[in-house]
Amino acid sequence: MIKAIIFDFDGVIVESIDIKTKAFAILFEHEGSDIVNQIIGYHLENSGVSRFEKFRYIYREILKRNLSEDEFQHLCIRFSQLVADAVAAAPFVAGAREFLENYFKTYDFYIASATPQDELERIIEKKNIKRYFKKIYGAPRNKINIVKTILSENALKPEDAVYIGDAVSDYNAATINGVPFVVRMTEDNLLLFKDIKCIRIDDLKNLYDIITSKAYLELEGKLKEAFDFLSAVNQNAYNNIYLLSNLILSKNPSANNFLNRFLRGVNAGTQNIFTIIFKLILYYMKSFVYFIIYILFFVAFRLSGLRYSINPSSKEFVLIDTFFLIDVIQRNNKFEDSYFIGLKEILNNLGKHYAYLPVFYSTKNPLRLFKVFKILKRDKEPVLTEYQLLSSMDMLKIFYFILAYPVNVLMLAKDIKEDSEDLPRLLKSELVSSLGCVSFFNFSRYLQGKKIAELSYEKIKVISWFENQTIDKNLYKGLREGGDKIKIYGSQPFIYSKSLLNILPDENESRFGIVPDKIIVNGQYFIPKNTSLNFVVGPSFRYKKIFTTEIDNRKQKDIIILMPYFVEYIKNILKLLGKADLRNRFFIIKSHPST
Repeated sequence: MIKAIIFDFDGVIVESIDIKTKAFAILFEHEGSDIVNQIIGYHLENSGVSRFEKFRYIYREILKRNLSEDEFQHLCIRFSQLVADAVAAAPFVAGAREFLENYFKTYDFYIASATPQDELERIIEKKNIKRYFKKIYGAPRNKINIVKTILSENALKPEDAVYIGDAVSDYNAATINGVPFVVRMTEDNLLLFKDIKCIRIDDLKNLYDIITSKAYLELEGKLKEAFDFLSAVNQNAYNNIYLLSNLILSKNPSANNFLNRFLRGVNAGTQNIFTIIFKLILYYMKSFVYFIIYILFFVAFRLSGLRYSINPSSKEFVLIDTFFLIDVIQRNNKFEDSYFIGLKEILNNLGKHYAYLPVFYSTKNPLRLFKVFKILKRDKEPVLTEYQLLSSMDMLKIFYFILAYPVNVLMLAKDIKEDSEDLPRLLKSELVSSLGCVSFFNFSRYLQGKKIAELSYEKIKVISWFENQTIDKNLYKGLREGGDKIKIYGSQPFIYSKSLLNILPDENESRFGIVPDKIIVNGQYFIPKNTSLNFVVGPSFRYKKIFTTEIDNRKQKDIIILMPYFVEYIKNILKLLGKADLRNRFFIIKSHPST
């Protein structure tokens, strides 16, 4: 969680780069235009370097003559006279003043500038912004040392801070100290940052959104590194149907520790033969217990009398792949779709032949599931379950999967070549650590997909709640065996953070048949700029009330806080609210439906 923000001053807080460029031109105009152009070029390429260093370089490398101490002092005084008043009168970078005013109580602000300390403090006093900053650092201190000092004196971890700058010297000061960096782009630094990977902003108008939506800014690169690494591993692994059920390979950070360990720099654990044997025993014990419970689910289904009447004469069949929340259905004594809200009514109005393909969530109790089956039957809900689709032969295939799965995982781990990189060693370690996870439920989705593909409809459209998890990949793989008659619409009508790597469809995985034909998202923000996948903007089923509720601005006094899915994010939001000076406002806390 970000606690401190370090700002460069010129070009980040104040639009003052041109002022200093003109000052260099005036100081050396008597040397001729060619020399002035060289000096200005050097100045722009090294913005963020102190004027003291620049004067010495100009005399040594460009003018090719000695710089006396008297001349040096004269240049410093003259330069200060040319720029001080102009910088103090210069406008703020768009959004800078507002950001400082709105968030100086939320974060600790620091200045790290190449402007001389005394001059910098006078300018900040004149601009009436000194109260926003916990401390101001200027030349002759080096920016690398300034950042190091800020971290050490305030007991900050590198990830607790973020550096906003516009020069390569700012980037170096941040990255050498491990601090996330954001560059403010201008015409003068476009070429300098052409090949540097970092977050880019044009001004400070949306700075808060950027540092909160990308909480670990430097991890934008590490997230991509992890994504690309797993994508490369999967090019071989996903040729094996059993490995399609592996949670680590699915890139889901909430289902395993691989990504979190990598981002935090946790070393790979050592796995000996005794650890592996223990994990295997645990896996087989748990899997066989769950397999028996799974068979009891089939018994409960048979006893309930719930069936879906398949009618191929309709030619086109629409299947809604979504979650059925057991607790909610029992509590309400009926099923109400809380994912694709309103879709059922649309399909009914269009006269479509459709059914739900449910993923029953949150029960290991066959009796509870039996009661849900009876509710669905009573209400004549169109439900085509796995318990109707799968046969005894499929049960044998699942049993064989249970036996074979850990062997395939261990073979993959064995084939991973360890080198000096952290990712291969960590993946190998985590694959062994995850052996205890029961995975046959994921594989059963592949078998369900195959059964659906065998249905004798001319066309089948699958509208799927698409989180790109192992259950989705397996289902789509099975469906693809039905050929061109099946079209998969992966619906993502939700808001998500890009740190949830599994949500992001991987183009490289499309060749395995595990990516939808069309991916439907909430808005243009969720469509990648360069992708060969078919993205479209579609309806936000779950957020229907947001778009249909009329708001009377005169009555808006309270603040509603919409909580996310992950507990850590909820804690961070509540901590932030606790720090905010909003004691005169009334908060309504709305939890996520799943929490």
